[in-house]
Amino acid sequence: MKKVLLPAMLMVSTLFCAAQKGNFGIVNYVVPDDYQLIKNDNVITYYKEDKSTGAYCNFFIYNTMPGHGGTQQDFDFGWINLMQNPFKFTSSANMPSTKNEAQYLIWFNKDGSFDDRGISVVDLKNPHKFPDDAPGKGKYTIENYSIFLQYDNGRIKQLGFSGFLDKDPATVTDAYFIGRHIYYRKDKGYNSNLGYRSPLQ
Repeated sequence: MKKVLLPAMLMVSTLFCAAQKGNFGIVNYVVPDDYQLIKNDNVITYYKEDKSTGAYCNFFIYNTMPGHGGTQQDFDFGWINLMQNPFKFTSSANMPSTKNEAQYLIWFNKDGSFDDRGISVVDLKNPHKFPDDAPGKGKYTIENYSIFLQYDNGRIKQLGFSGFLDKDPATVTDAYFIGRHIYYRKDKGYNSNLGYRSPLQ
């Protein structure tokens, strides 16, 4: 009995471990526990919901695709093939920003101050739910490829910074990579601050 039980347990364990791993196109990944898989033509989705709170999370893995000659063409192709076709959407794309209207989440000003409107807020109806990511104002400094946000309430946040050290991030270049986000000058004719916005114009 022990001889039969041990191989059976190993097989079940192997199946369980294998079920946590997958690949799609050129992507290899490990699936978090308890996520449900939804497959479509060009994308796979993993989904999990907490029924007690209504909170949910889903993430998408897209197949590779070629470029189509420009930002607008790439966006149109992506909207049709990554959103409309796989998810059966029939509406037109609702672009998150329009020309000269930056959708800012945080401003970096020339005087060293910043105004964080909620760079990591996940619940817009309750922006202070997670105090470490709540909106706030304060002063920033740039040191050793990091930008330090020193909030007026005493908290400090460190983010990776791609720009030149000890330089005003509003005047050195048109775009920076700060943390996990791309920041652009508000507009090329006005150097007073740097804001986060969609790169699609």
